[in-house]
Amino acid sequence: MEIKDLSSKQTGVLCLSILVVALCGITYELIIGAVSSYLLGNSVFQFSITIGLFMFAMGLGSFVSKYLNKDLIRTFVIVEILIALVGGVCSLVLFMTFSAAPSLYRPVMYITIILIGGMVGIEIPILTRILATKRNFKDALAEVFSLDYLGALIGSLIFPLLLLPTLGLVRSSFAIGLLNITVAIINVWVFRAYWKKPSRPLIFSGVVCAILVFSIAAGTMLTHYVEQKLYLDQIVFRHQSPYQRVILTKNHVTDRHRLYIDGHIQFAEQDEHRY
Repeated sequence: MEIKDLSSKQTGVLCLSILVVALCGITYELIIGAVSSYLLGNSVFQFSITIGLFMFAMGLGSFVSKYLNKDLIRTFVIVEILIALVGGVCSLVLFMTFSAAPSLYRPVMYITIILIGGMVGIEIPILTRILATKRNFKDALAEVFSLDYLGALIGSLIFPLLLLPTLGLVRSSFAIGLLNITVAIINVWVFRAYWKKPSRPLIFSGVVCAILVFSIAAGTMLTHYVEQKLYLDQIVFRHQSPYQRVILTKNHVTDRHRLYIDGHIQFAEQDEHRY
């Protein structure tokens, strides 16, 4: 079904969607960069490669979007649901990959970045074209970029100031995934006239939403499980400050402790005398 004149309500929902898409996109970048820095070290390299590859993938997604000319609303919703699923579980998948098969971590990381970045790159041009049916293309483009940059600013602030200190890396991605799926559900409802059977995307969205809600509820258990896999000794203390992740482990055979900050050992009790 072709897009007809947008109502003020529909236009507002699309503008809000642009803001949230940008917010979620930048936050996924930061989460993946932070997880990779935690696991691999060399934070400058990890964030550089994450941001660079993400921007490249967005470019690929934008290129692909020009071949998507039908059912733009439905295409946007489907992509948003997929981003919620892939982005929502990205940190958990990365932690589990590193603990199970460290050699596969980088390929999985790169594939995850390309998938999320490519889908975000598809969404922005589609939303621009939809808004352009309501106003001229110049105004639509200016509005999309303004909201896109504003969303990126908000995401870059809430991740270090709110999400990381309160939820940690694993649960933060679940929470951001919930934002994506909420946008998908709202768009299905507001644009339900463009769906032959709107119940289908709503059911699919509900399933993804349930997965993410359950994951947040079980987030502490999941975080402890994947984190313990990273250390040989038993974790006896863990704390996420606004700046770093502090882990204290204990070997129950030797009864000695080790202190780690952001996954990197700071000292072991057996060589404590050197300090």
